Amino acid sequence: MWIFDLRSLHAVPYWEHVDFADKPVPSRRTGHTLTAHNDKLYLFGGTDHSLHYNDTWCFDICTRTWAELDCLGNIPRPRQSHSSAIVDDTIYVFGGRGVDGHDLGDSGNFVAFRTSNQMWYSLQSMRPAPSGRYGHAMATYGSKVFILGGQSLLSRELDKFSHVHVLDTSTCHPFEFYYFSCSLGFTLVQNTLNTHPSIPRQKLLPRMTLEGQRSIRESTRKLLK
Repeated sequence: MWIFDLRSLHAVPYWEHVDFADKPVPSRRTGHTLTAHNDKLYLFGGTDHSLHYNDTWCFDICTRTWAELDCLGNIPRPRQSHSSAIVDDTIYVFGGRGVDGHDLGDSGNFVAFRTSNQMWYSLQSMRPAPSGRYGHAMATYGSKVFILGGQSLLSRELDKFSHVHVLDTSTCHPFEFYYFSCSLGFTLVQNTLNTHPSIPRQKLLPRMTLEGQRSIRESTRKLLK
């Protein structure tokens, strides 16, 4: 494991190698996620190109030790090339590729891990949910989770990957997604309001084409309110 101290940017930047010797560590893998929360890093999933994993590990930054967690709840299916993001003490995980190589997506494969009780949850009944994908990006802003991009071995609807899907975790269950398009012209999707009347109108801007960076920044600022 390698650690880069960002504070070293003000002096001489350097990487530090951590040798765990005979201490327990996760198996070597790729396509996993590593999510930071407080003084800990949470690792989930990945593959060694022979096996797919659905184990959950925690790295303590202060003691520099790994521990495999005995998780409860609806343990997610093994996967690789998924993405994760955290809101408060909950890590949200979406997508990836399963053992059979198929894309994992839709609401049945959107899961959440609460670090405070080491419990996995399956988030159900979310529409319109993002399509199955892998290699996508996830990020958070306040209580909102954003999903963008990725690719699919099955879907031919490429326009789906130009949509920014937004999940507001502060709303009551069931969670619901809304989305806007960042394809050419950056056109926001107005018909989401018509097909999903339960989504508050203030969460989506009127249909419009945004031109120029100033308009894009202004519309994004309004969307995040």
